[in-house]
Amino acid sequence: MQRASLVKADVDPSKLIVLAADKHIAASLEVLIELRRADLGIRPISFDVRRHPESDPGCRTKAVEFLRPLINQYRCALVVFDHEGCGSKAPREEVQQVVELQLERNGWQGRSKAIVIAPKLDSWIWSPSAETAHALGWGRDFDQVRAWLEEQGLWLGRQSKPTNPKEATRQALQCKRRVLSSALFKELAASIGFEGCHDPAFNELQRTLQDWFPPYDDQ
Repeated sequence: MQRASLVKADVDPSKLIVLAADKHIAASLEVLIELRRADLGIRPISFDVRRHPESDPGCRTKAVEFLRPLINQYRCALVVFDHEGCGSKAPREEVQQVVELQLERNGWQGRSKAIVIAPKLDSWIWSPSAETAHALGWGRDFDQVRAWLEEQGLWLGRQSKPTNPKEATRQALQCKRRVLSSALFKELAASIGFEGCHDPAFNELQRTLQDWFPPYDDQ
């Protein structure tokens, strides 16, 4: 949850509630919305991030129940979870639509959005940048990370990302004796560039926040 000390007097009082499936998603979104708002193209806002106790399946099937007590406290609601592990084999877009329809029918008309990350948040890590290599413990040489993953059969030459982002992340970290943590996702969220990002979930997240909280005219 966002710390009260982070909310400044000049922040837009319109509140956003973010329901995240796990601590990694929560940590990433806290940093993105608080520290990268200029890069996202949004104005400063007041927001809270909460985690669903039942992780991805809970966000998919019980977001309405979780958010119902908060419906009059927040202007907008964002539900973010991984497609892998959510309990549905339907396409990512279909899973999103079902959750959004449930929210619309329960009082969040025009002010709610579901973001389903396919397959998992790990796919956001693989931006071809020095910041990604550094966060994974590989200095600042991203080409070295990619070459090593290709040798392991985890990255096919013409693909823009590893075949299995989760496994690639695990092995790249393990090779450097590092572990996957919220701190890693925070570091990446604070540093990686958005240019050239083609991940549909991330692009939807950015567009949604821009629609809800566009920059002030004088900024």
